[in-house]
Amino acid sequence: MDINVRSVVLISQLVIPQLEKTQGATVNVSSIMSSLFTCSQTYYPMSKTCLDLMTVQMAGTLIKKGIRVNSVNHVIIRTNFISATGLSSKNAKQYCEKENDKESTQIPLGKCGVPDDIV
Repeated sequence: MDINVRSVVLISQLVIPQLEKTQGATVNVSSIMSSLFTCSQTYYPMSKTCLDLMTVQMAGTLIKKGIRVNSVNHVIIRTNFISATGLSSKNAKQYCEKENDKESTQIPLGKCGVPDDIV
């Protein structure tokens, strides 16, 4: 909750005055996990659901000040995050390969994403 929610709240509070001056925008990075049931995780999806709701509320409030608030809800992005969770390199690779199934309904693109896909 500190990383996925509290940090966004604190940073947003700090940048809102500048965004108001520049009619800027902010993009929160959430996850498709916010809307999927997974029996192996509880707190990560919960924090991302909170972030999604916060994004909606901020968007509705801040648009009156000319500030746009959006969210990117990705699936699997090939970064060091997967291996940082403690999976071995071999298991991390298998995890992404498993998700590369073109028939997967959870990943319409049929492959793990890369950071440029979000950009």
